[in-house]
Parts: sequence; structure tokens; C-alpha cells
Amino acid sequence: MGKQEEKYFEMLFVQMVMSLNEVAMMQLGKTVNPATKQTEKNLEQAQGTIDLLRMLRVKTMNNLTAQEEQLLGEAILSLEMHFSYEKEKEAAKAPPAEENKQPPEADKEDAPSDDENDANESPGKRPGMNN
Repeated sequence: MGKQEEKYFEMLFVQMVMSLNEVAMMQLGKTVNPATKQTEKNLEQAQGTIDLLRMLRVKTMNNLTAQEEQLLGEAILSLEMHFSYEKEKEAAKAPPAEENKQPPEADKEDAPSDDENDANESPGKRPGMNN
């Protein structure tokens, strides 16, 4: 490969990483989609785009310039941080799962009733103590 072709491929690599980064930012709802003029969020698609960049890093390991490695690594790190933030935000908005909801009385099933507590206590003794 000639020096000129190598520089051309470096430029194409940077364009590809920047393009995938921009697509992921749109999928994360961080930038406006130029085609629709809307902000759209699709975290599944964003995860797929981030995975593409991660795969690219693995497949090109030890074959990139220092600048290319830095660009790719910073893009992945930034996108993963944004993705994590959006997932946490989405989880905070979601109502709790039905299976995790318990009626208030469910926690008290094993505890003795107030009548049982009163019967076990005598004047001058503290509950739970063997005086």
C-alpha cells in the first residue's frame, strides 16, 4: 500500500467512526435527525451501533495509528456513558414491576401481633430482653 493510499484510508476510517458516532448520538436522542428534523430515541439501535464500534476496535487491534485508536476509544467511551445515562433515566421513569410490589401487610406476616407483644411484656421489663 502506498503512502497516499494509506492516508486516504486513514481519512476514511475517521469518517466512518465519526459517522457511526453521529448515528449513535441520534439514536440516543442527543441530536436531531436531519431527515425528520426530530429528536428520536431508540436505545436498542444505539446499543447495536455502539457494538459495531466495539467490534471495529477488536478487529483492528494493533493495526491502527495512535490517533485512530484514540478517536475510536473516545467515541466508544462517550457513547457508552451516554447510553448508560439514558438507560438509567428510562428505568427511573418506568413504573415498578408488579411482582416487586407487595401489600404493606406482607412484611408484617412473621411479626407478632400487637396483642402478642402486649402479652409478652410485663411492667419493669423491656421487650425482647430476658430480665
